[in-house]
Amino acid sequence: MIAARLVDLGAALLLAFAFASAGALLLGETPRDLRSWNRHFIVGATLAAALLFPLSLLFGAWTLRIVLAGLLAGSAVQVIQAIRRRGLSSLLLSIVRPFGTERLSLVSWLLLAALALCALDFTAVSLRETYAWDGFDIWASKAMVLLHHGRLTPELWPPSASPHFNVTRVVNYPPLVPLYEALLATLRGGFDWNTLKPVFPIFFVSLLISLYQAGRALGGRVPALAGVLLVALLPLVAGRTSIGGYADMPLAAVLAAVLACVLEPGWWERGLRAAFP
Repeated sequence: MIAARLVDLGAALLLAFAFASAGALLLGETPRDLRSWNRHFIVGATLAAALLFPLSLLFGAWTLRIVLAGLLAGSAVQVIQAIRRRGLSSLLLSIVRPFGTERLSLVSWLLLAALALCALDFTAVSLRETYAWDGFDIWASKAMVLLHHGRLTPELWPPSASPHFNVTRVVNYPPLVPLYEALLATLRGGFDWNTLKPVFPIFFVSLLISLYQAGRALGGRVPALAGVLLVALLPLVAGRTSIGGYADMPLAAVLAAVLACVLEPGWWERGLRAAFP
């Protein structure tokens, strides 16, 4: 059981790397540390979700496989570029390097260790708990339909589903999380409710990283880390409802990443130069 959960987590991390690679290629940036990887992850994931609708119109049932192939191709390009420029070890170090080349004080290291424990606790509990209503109805059920049809479709449930589901209770949300879960199910070779759980710890960690980046732009490193730790301990963020797929937590991760980019000095100028060279 534990080994299967670790395989699920590894597949979710591979997809996170694929999203981040797509974001890095789009922005024309080279990831330097965990903060830039997080920004690229959000950019790549939201881009894939935004393209899901037009691609569904163009490619029909092949859409999900085309998105997955494109993401994996982007990952391969990112790895090849890293090997040619700096070596694969430098790429791996940039993923696990939290603050680039900044020197940390003892207090910063203690706060960072506390945040790491929060992330590990969230991940461990997430892999054990069952879905709350949001996780089942807003996210996972739509991922099942997306996997079944291979594209966005107006039908909520596949024809073989039970007619007793109350489909009117489903809320309309962006397809980012269902897309992530459907891609994860594709990698795992089939749909299973339990294999989708590692998606939520990744968004939880992304939320914390983005909040730190936004707080760091407004003040010092220690206040930013302390503020993020308070957020990480909030029951609605790190409690059972969020672990079970609470709908607003992944959306908050996207909003926090946007806020971090807005507050980062010079980011908009770099983004415009990348978009319009």
